[in-house]
Amino acid sequence: MKDIFQIKLSGRELFVLAALLGYESIFGIIDDALLTSGIELKSQIKQTVQQLERKKLIRYDLDGTLYIKPDLRRTIDCICCAETVGCFSTNIGTGKKIAVYVLEKDAYTVTVENAGSGKYKVHLTDSIDASKIIPTKILNVQDCEMDEMLLLEEAQAAQTLIEAFNAEEAKSRIDKHTQDNRSSEIISQILSKKCGFMSFQIHRRTKQLYKAVCNGLFVNVENRTISVSIDNNDILRFKAVPANRVLNYINPYLRFYEEKGVQ
Repeated sequence: MKDIFQIKLSGRELFVLAALLGYESIFGIIDDALLTSGIELKSQIKQTVQQLERKKLIRYDLDGTLYIKPDLRRTIDCICCAETVGCFSTNIGTGKKIAVYVLEKDAYTVTVENAGSGKYKVHLTDSIDASKIIPTKILNVQDCEMDEMLLLEEAQAAQTLIEAFNAEEAKSRIDKHTQDNRSSEIISQILSKKCGFMSFQIHRRTKQLYKAVCNGLFVNVENRTISVSIDNNDILRFKAVPANRVLNYINPYLRFYEEKGVQ
Protein backbone atom coordinates (compact mmCIF):
# COMPACT_ATOMS: atom_id res chain seq x y z
CA MET A 1 0.00 0.00 0.00
CA LYS A 2 1.45 3.36 -1.04
CA ASP A 3 0.40 6.48 0.89
CA ILE A 4 -0.35 9.31 -1.52
CA PHE A 5 -2.18 12.00 0.43
CA GLN A 6 -3.96 12.49 3.74
CA ILE A 7 -5.65 15.43 5.38
CA LYS A 8 -8.15 16.30 8.09
CA LEU A 9 -11.02 18.54 6.99
CA SER A 10 -14.41 19.56 8.33
CA GLY A 11 -17.55 18.07 6.87
CA ARG A 12 -18.44 21.51 5.57
CA GLU A 13 -15.10 21.86 3.76
CA LEU A 14 -15.57 18.46 2.11
CA PHE A 15 -19.12 19.33 1.04
CA VAL A 16 -17.98 22.63 -0.47
CA LEU A 17 -15.07 20.97 -2.29
CA ALA A 18 -17.50 18.41 -3.73
CA ALA A 19 -19.84 21.18 -4.88
CA LEU A 20 -16.99 23.15 -6.46
CA LEU A 21 -16.15 20.05 -8.52
CA GLY A 22 -19.75 19.67 -9.64
CA TYR A 23 -20.86 16.82 -7.38
CA GLU A 24 -24.29 16.73 -5.77
CA SER A 25 -23.62 14.09 -3.09
CA ILE A 26 -20.77 12.72 -1.01
CA PHE A 27 -20.31 9.44 0.89
CA GLY A 28 -19.76 9.20 4.62
CA ILE A 29 -19.89 12.92 5.46
CA ILE A 30 -22.45 14.73 7.62
CA ASP A 31 -22.79 18.44 8.31
CA ASP A 32 -26.22 19.46 9.58
CA ALA A 33 -25.26 23.14 9.41
CA LEU A 34 -25.47 22.97 5.62
CA LEU A 35 -29.17 22.14 5.88
CA THR A 36 -29.85 25.81 6.53
CA SER A 37 -31.04 27.93 3.65
CA GLY A 38 -30.89 31.41 2.20
CA ILE A 39 -28.40 34.11 3.13
CA GLU A 40 -26.97 32.17 6.08
CA LEU A 41 -26.04 29.22 3.86
CA LYS A 42 -24.42 31.48 1.27
CA SER A 43 -22.39 33.11 4.02
CA GLN A 44 -21.23 29.72 5.33
CA ILE A 45 -20.17 28.60 1.86
CA LYS A 46 -18.26 31.84 1.25
CA GLN A 47 -16.43 31.51 4.58
CA THR A 48 -15.57 27.88 3.81
CA VAL A 49 -14.17 28.76 0.38
CA GLN A 50 -11.99 31.41 2.03
CA GLN A 51 -10.77 28.83 4.57
CA LEU A 52 -9.79 26.46 1.76
CA GLU A 53 -7.94 29.29 0.01
CA ARG A 54 -6.04 30.18 3.19
CA LYS A 55 -5.01 26.54 3.53
CA LYS A 56 -3.73 26.74 -0.07
CA LEU A 57 -5.92 23.80 -1.09
CA ILE A 58 -7.72 25.78 -3.79
CA ARG A 59 -7.04 28.96 -5.74
CA TYR A 60 -9.10 31.18 -8.01
CA ASP A 61 -7.47 33.03 -10.88
CA LEU A 62 -8.58 36.54 -11.82
CA ASP A 63 -10.68 35.07 -14.65
CA GLY A 64 -12.54 32.86 -12.15
CA THR A 65 -10.77 29.60 -13.05
CA LEU A 66 -10.62 27.22 -10.08
CA TYR A 67 -7.41 25.38 -9.29
CA ILE A 68 -7.45 22.59 -6.73
CA LYS A 69 -4.56 20.56 -5.37
CA PRO A 70 -4.34 17.45 -7.65
CA ASP A 71 -4.25 14.83 -4.89
CA LEU A 72 -7.14 16.55 -3.13
CA ARG A 73 -9.13 16.47 -6.38
CA ARG A 74 -8.46 12.72 -6.73
CA THR A 75 -9.59 12.26 -3.14
CA ILE A 76 -12.88 14.11 -3.69
CA ASP A 77 -13.46 12.22 -6.96
CA CYS A 78 -13.12 8.92 -5.07
CA ILE A 79 -15.44 10.01 -2.27
CA CYS A 80 -18.15 11.35 -4.57
CA CYS A 81 -17.96 9.00 -7.54
CA ALA A 82 -16.64 5.71 -6.17
CA GLU A 83 -16.98 2.49 -8.14
CA THR A 84 -16.79 0.38 -4.97
CA VAL A 85 -18.09 1.58 -1.59
CA GLY A 86 -17.45 -0.27 1.65
CA CYS A 87 -18.79 0.77 5.05
CA PHE A 88 -17.23 -0.92 8.08
CA SER A 89 -18.82 -0.22 11.49
CA THR A 90 -17.58 -1.38 14.88
CA ASN A 91 -17.87 -0.69 18.60
CA ILE A 92 -14.59 -2.42 19.40
CA GLY A 93 -11.97 -0.22 21.02
CA THR A 94 -14.21 2.70 21.93
CA GLY A 95 -17.45 1.06 23.07
CA LYS A 96 -19.25 3.41 20.69
CA LYS A 97 -20.24 2.64 17.13
CA ILE A 98 -17.83 4.18 14.64
CA ALA A 99 -17.70 3.78 10.88
CA VAL A 100 -14.94 3.78 8.29
CA TYR A 101 -15.79 4.23 4.62
CA VAL A 102 -13.58 2.66 1.96
CA LEU A 103 -14.09 4.16 -1.50
CA GLU A 104 -12.37 2.99 -4.68
CA LYS A 105 -12.21 4.61 -8.10
CA ASP A 106 -9.85 3.79 -10.95
CA ALA A 107 -6.40 3.23 -9.43
CA TYR A 108 -7.10 5.00 -6.15
CA THR A 109 -8.63 4.15 -2.78
CA VAL A 110 -9.80 6.57 -0.08
CA THR A 111 -10.68 5.87 3.53
CA VAL A 112 -12.92 8.30 5.41
CA GLU A 113 -13.00 8.30 9.22
CA ASN A 114 -14.91 10.56 11.56
CA ALA A 115 -12.24 12.31 13.66
CA GLY A 116 -14.75 14.00 15.98
CA SER A 117 -15.71 17.66 16.42
CA GLY A 118 -17.09 17.77 12.88
CA LYS A 119 -13.74 16.77 11.36
CA TYR A 120 -12.96 13.87 9.01
CA LYS A 121 -9.66 12.18 8.28
CA VAL A 122 -9.36 11.25 4.62
CA HIS A 123 -6.53 9.11 3.33
CA LEU A 124 -5.69 8.54 -0.36
CA THR A 125 -3.70 5.41 -1.29
CA ASP A 126 -3.15 3.17 -4.30
CA SER A 127 -4.67 0.17 -2.44
CA ILE A 128 -5.65 -0.88 1.05
CA ASP A 129 -5.11 -3.80 3.39
CA ALA A 130 -8.44 -4.82 4.93
CA SER A 131 -6.60 -5.94 8.05
CA LYS A 132 -5.94 -2.24 8.71
CA ILE A 133 -9.69 -1.63 8.88
CA ILE A 134 -10.93 -4.75 10.65
CA PRO A 135 -10.32 -4.65 14.43
CA THR A 136 -7.55 -6.94 15.67
CA LYS A 137 -10.04 -8.48 18.12
CA ILE A 138 -11.92 -9.89 15.13
CA LEU A 139 -8.77 -11.22 13.46
CA ASN A 140 -6.63 -12.38 16.40
CA VAL A 141 -8.94 -15.05 17.78
CA GLN A 142 -8.97 -18.68 18.84
CA ASP A 143 -10.42 -21.20 16.43
CA CYS A 144 -13.48 -23.09 17.63
CA GLU A 145 -16.13 -25.40 16.25
CA MET A 146 -19.60 -23.88 16.25
CA ASP A 147 -22.42 -23.83 13.72
CA GLU A 148 -25.88 -23.27 15.19
CA MET A 149 -29.24 -22.17 13.80
CA LEU A 150 -32.08 -20.46 15.61
CA LEU A 151 -35.43 -19.13 14.45
CA LEU A 152 -35.53 -15.33 14.55
CA GLU A 153 -38.70 -15.58 16.63
CA GLU A 154 -36.91 -17.71 19.23
CA ALA A 155 -33.93 -15.35 19.30
CA GLN A 156 -36.21 -12.35 19.82
CA ALA A 157 -38.03 -14.14 22.66
CA ALA A 158 -34.72 -14.98 24.34
CA GLN A 159 -33.50 -11.42 23.88
CA THR A 160 -36.66 -10.08 25.54
CA LEU A 161 -36.02 -12.35 28.53
CA ILE A 162 -32.41 -11.16 28.77
CA GLU A 163 -33.53 -7.53 28.72
CA ALA A 164 -35.96 -8.40 31.54
CA PHE A 165 -33.04 -9.78 33.60
CA ASN A 166 -34.12 -13.40 33.04
CA ALA A 167 -30.84 -14.56 31.51
CA GLU A 168 -31.10 -18.10 32.92
CA GLU A 169 -34.56 -18.61 31.43
CA ALA A 170 -33.32 -17.21 28.12
CA LYS A 171 -30.39 -19.63 28.08
CA SER A 172 -32.69 -22.56 28.90
CA ARG A 173 -34.81 -21.59 25.92
CA ILE A 174 -31.75 -21.42 23.65
CA ASP A 175 -30.48 -24.78 25.02
CA LYS A 176 -33.43 -26.52 23.36
CA HIS A 177 -32.16 -25.52 19.91
CA THR A 178 -28.38 -25.87 20.21
CA GLN A 179 -25.99 -28.80 20.14
CA ASP A 180 -24.08 -28.03 23.34
CA ASN A 181 -23.98 -25.79 26.40
CA ARG A 182 -21.00 -23.74 25.16
CA SER A 183 -22.86 -22.70 22.02
CA SER A 184 -25.86 -21.63 24.12
CA GLU A 185 -23.64 -19.46 26.30
CA ILE A 186 -22.08 -17.76 23.27
CA ILE A 187 -25.47 -17.10 21.63
CA SER A 188 -26.81 -15.72 24.93
CA GLN A 189 -23.90 -13.29 25.10
CA ILE A 190 -24.50 -12.18 21.51
CA LEU A 191 -28.20 -11.59 22.16
CA SER A 192 -27.33 -9.56 25.26
CA LYS A 193 -25.77 -6.94 22.90
CA LYS A 194 -22.75 -6.60 25.20
CA CYS A 195 -20.23 -8.01 22.73
CA GLY A 196 -17.82 -6.27 20.41
CA PHE A 197 -18.91 -6.40 16.77
CA MET A 198 -17.99 -5.40 13.25
CA SER A 199 -20.62 -5.07 10.54
CA PHE A 200 -19.93 -4.25 6.92
CA GLN A 201 -21.66 -3.53 3.64
CA ILE A 202 -19.99 -3.40 0.23
CA HIS A 203 -21.68 -1.84 -2.81
CA ARG A 204 -20.68 -1.70 -6.47
CA ARG A 205 -21.77 0.95 -8.91
CA THR A 206 -23.70 -0.16 -11.98
CA LYS A 207 -24.34 2.83 -14.22
CA GLN A 208 -25.85 5.36 -11.77
CA LEU A 209 -27.02 2.85 -9.15
CA TYR A 210 -25.14 1.13 -6.32
CA LYS A 211 -25.88 -2.54 -5.78
CA ALA A 212 -25.12 -4.38 -2.53
CA VAL A 213 -22.75 -7.26 -3.28
CA CYS A 214 -21.69 -8.27 0.22
CA ASN A 215 -22.65 -7.69 3.84
CA GLY A 216 -22.07 -9.35 7.15
CA LEU A 217 -21.83 -9.18 10.92
CA PHE A 218 -18.95 -10.56 12.97
CA VAL A 219 -19.22 -10.66 16.76
CA ASN A 220 -16.31 -11.11 19.17
CA VAL A 221 -17.16 -13.41 22.09
CA GLU A 222 -14.47 -14.61 24.50
CA ASN A 223 -11.70 -14.29 21.92
CA ARG A 224 -13.77 -16.05 19.26
CA THR A 225 -15.22 -14.56 16.09
CA ILE A 226 -18.79 -15.57 15.31
CA SER A 227 -20.52 -14.78 12.02
CA VAL A 228 -24.21 -13.93 12.48
CA SER A 229 -26.46 -14.10 9.42
CA ILE A 230 -30.13 -14.57 8.55
CA ASP A 231 -31.71 -16.30 5.57
CA ASN A 232 -34.95 -15.66 3.70
CA ASN A 233 -36.83 -17.96 6.09
CA ASP A 234 -35.90 -15.86 9.14
CA ILE A 235 -33.43 -18.44 10.42
CA LEU A 236 -30.39 -17.02 12.21
CA ARG A 237 -27.06 -18.78 11.80
CA PHE A 238 -24.23 -18.46 14.33
CA LYS A 239 -21.02 -19.82 12.84
CA ALA A 240 -17.48 -19.63 14.24
CA VAL A 241 -15.06 -18.14 11.73
CA PRO A 242 -11.25 -18.63 11.78
CA ALA A 243 -9.27 -15.39 11.52
CA ASN A 244 -8.03 -16.02 7.98
CA ARG A 245 -11.57 -16.69 6.76
CA VAL A 246 -12.70 -13.17 7.74
CA LEU A 247 -10.30 -11.58 5.27
CA ASN A 248 -10.90 -14.27 2.66
CA TYR A 249 -14.63 -13.59 2.82
CA ILE A 250 -14.39 -9.82 2.42
CA ASN A 251 -11.45 -9.39 0.04
CA PRO A 252 -13.00 -10.80 -3.16
CA TYR A 253 -15.73 -8.16 -3.08
CA LEU A 254 -13.28 -5.27 -2.98
CA ARG A 255 -12.21 -4.43 -6.50
CA PHE A 256 -8.85 -3.02 -5.48
CA TYR A 257 -7.93 -6.49 -4.19
CA GLU A 258 -8.97 -8.18 -7.40
CA GLU A 259 -7.09 -5.78 -9.65
CA LYS A 260 -3.90 -5.74 -7.61
CA GLY A 261 -3.97 -9.46 -6.82
CA VAL A 262 -3.93 -9.03 -3.05
CA GLN A 263 -5.45 -12.01 -1.24
